[in-house]
This record gives sequence, C-alpha cells and structure tokens, in this order.
Amino acid sequence: MMSGRRKRVVLSIDDKLKIVEELKRGTKANTLAQEYGVGNSTISDIKKSAPQLEAFAFKMKRTPFSRKRKVMRAVEDQALERVLYRWFLQQRLLGAPMSGPIIIEKAKELNGKLNGGHSKFKASNRWLCNFKERYGIRCLRVARETSSIEAGDWVKQSLQNLVEQKGLVREQVYNCDETGLSWRCLPWAGTTASEDRVTLLACTNASGMHKLNLTLVGKAVNPNCFKHFASLPVQYVWEENAWMTCDLFKDWFFNEFVPSVSRHLLERGLEPKALLVLDVAPCHPDETYLQTEDENFTCLFLPADNLLLQPMGQGILACLKLRFRLLLLQKTLSREACSAADAFNGLTLADAAGLMEEAWQQVSISTLRNAWNELWPGGDEGLDLGSAEDELPPTAEISSLISQLSGVQQLNPEDIFKWLNVDSNDHGFELFTDEELVDSAMPQS
Repeated sequence: MMSGRRKRVVLSIDDKLKIVEELKRGTKANTLAQEYGVGNSTISDIKKSAPQLEAFAFKMKRTPFSRKRKVMRAVEDQALERVLYRWFLQQRLLGAPMSGPIIIEKAKELNGKLNGGHSKFKASNRWLCNFKERYGIRCLRVARETSSIEAGDWVKQSLQNLVEQKGLVREQVYNCDETGLSWRCLPWAGTTASEDRVTLLACTNASGMHKLNLTLVGKAVNPNCFKHFASLPVQYVWEENAWMTCDLFKDWFFNEFVPSVSRHLLERGLEPKALLVLDVAPCHPDETYLQTEDENFTCLFLPADNLLLQPMGQGILACLKLRFRLLLLQKTLSREACSAADAFNGLTLADAAGLMEEAWQQVSISTLRNAWNELWPGGDEGLDLGSAEDELPPTAEISSLISQLSGVQQLNPEDIFKWLNVDSNDHGFELFTDEELVDSAMPQS
C-alpha cells in the first residue's frame, strides 16, 4: 500500500513572516511545520531567509496587499506603480472621479516621465487588474452609485467582523483624521500666509465619550509663545512645513493614542484593547507598523475607493473648525482697544491652541455619535441626542460678530462662506505634483 503524499502547500509572505516571529519566540520548528502543513525543511529554509523576508516586507510596506504574495520576486516597473499609487491616493482623497481608462492613461503618462522611451511597460487591462489587486483597490468607478454602495457594504462588514472577532464595543473603536487649519486667516482676506497654517489631528471613539487631546503640527521646533506655559492645551509636534508625516503619525499612535486609550478604557472597566479606523493617506504608515506587540491595539484602513464613510469627515472636523472661528471672532471683539486687524495680527499660536482646544471640547456627543451612522449605524438606541445641525453655530451669529469688528466693512454671505471654508480642502499632508511624484522615485545621486 502506497503511503499518502502530503499536499503541497505554498505559503504567503505573510505566513512566512509569522513563522519567523514564532521562531524568534522559541516555538519549535516541528510544531510550526504541523500547524502550517509543511515539512521541517521548509521551516528551516524560511528561518535562513528571514533577513530577506523582513527586508522585502519593509520595502513593500506601503503596498497594502503585498504580503499575501507567495514569492518575493519584484514586480516589473515597481517604481512606476509606487508613483501611480501615490497619485491615485491623492486623487481619491480629493474626490476626483476614477475609472480603469483614467488609470491606464495616467500610467502611460507617468511612465513617459519616469522612463522615457526606454521601458517595455504595457498598460493593458490585465496589468490594471494586477495593479488593483497588488494595492488593494477594490473599485475604481466610485462615481457610480452602485459601486459606492457595494464598496461601502464591504467596509461595514469588515468592521463588524473585526468587532466581533476581537470582542469590542463602541467605546473601544476609534477614528482619527488630519486637517489643515489657517488659524490667523482674516475674514476679509480669504487667504492665509503659509506660516499661519498648521495641521490638526483629531481622534475620538464611536461612543462619543472619549476625545483624545488634539495634536497640533506646527513649523517651529519650540515656538517662542510657548515658553511661558508649563503645559499646553494640545499635544504639539513640529515639521518644517507643518504637515503630518508617517514618522509623526507612528509616534502619535504609540506615545499618545495607545496610552490615552488604555487609561480611558481601564477607567471605564474595559479591557485595554482598541481598533483605530483611518484612511489610506500618504502620511499613514502601513497597518503592520501600527499595532502593539500583543495586537491589542490595531488598525482598520478604509479602502481608497470609499473614504466617504470616515466619521471625522461626517461633520466632526467641520464643526471643530466652525467653532474655532466663532471663538476667534469673540476673542477679537474682546480686545476693544485695538482694531480688528491689529487684534488678529497680535494673536499667537499659543492663543490659537487654546481656542482650538476650547472648540474641540464644544463638539458635542451628538455630533460625534451621529458621524458614525454611515459606517456603524445603530449606536444611539434609546438616546435623545438631537440633531448634529443643532450643534453648529448659525451663520447669522457669525455674520453679526463680523459686522461688529472695528474697521471692517460689511461682508456679503459669499465672502463669509469663503472664509469659513478657506481650508476645507487642506487634508493636513503634502500634495505632490506629477513631477514631484516622479522625482521622488528617481535614484538619488
């Protein structure tokens, strides 16, 4: 009688990396061989190739689905695909319509700029399918309502699966997002100097009961106006252009998010574990770099083709900015001894940081919970939270305050609207031109 042959198993990069980690923890090779259905020699080969596997994983960290691959063979035109994916993320975050033909034409254009006439690259439909799979793009035609609904259902189901798998409640599920803020923009100017622009990172949970302190990204290492404060109302970090970056976000995740959430959950009598929902912005590291060793704190990325479900974008950040500008007007009016222009010019970043925190505290539980209705409906049963619109200061109140400013002529509703939304398209991270994207992929001399 012939002995049965073991079925051939081809492990993914992700499985191999997990085996490497288990070996480091002291798990025996034969135990892993039985668990994964492979021979001891396979485990031995994986152990020997651990440095190459880890280097490959690091190199491909911005490719969401790359670790499902079976081999480490590099994709042809890898630099082109990285540039194309960064362009795609920017367009998606800007709400631009996308389709297969648009992606293909952009790939050809970027290939010409990156490789000139020396590339054999063919932007075929087959390449497009492979590109979408490699980068986890489920749907391109988001302009079509049916596509948006299908993608949204997939996101909601993914969230529910993770919540059930990890045994989480709404208190343990969070969302964060960045936004740019022109903190000293005059109502009658409509524009702002670059030094008066900062990035804010806001984070709250699905229950609406926990707001983390705002994180403020400025340009100065140690602003002079902060020197007289023993502590700040916000968490301050710096970047030369006041943008959020991957390094800053990773530092925030481990040094602000994890400790703050852990304390809050323990105070509520809950196990310190949480899920952070966020978008695939260029300033967010891959999910493998945003989890604790015990995996009690992990992330769920919203796909690039369906970011409209993000709670922060459902009125939370808009409410924060509107309330900040209302407080800004009130503070300006309180300085009766000087003109409105002098009052604005005399405002420091420390003053603005205090107003930002005050505005953040004024964003109500109603606004926070209602923002989750699209992504995770049904969280306010039996609660009378009112309407999110009721929480916003009426435009008439803002118009009245502006009319009281000394030395300011009457503004029409259109001018006021422009001022209130002057930074609505500032996502808090740097947007690149095609040329800058291509230059970033060029070998450094």
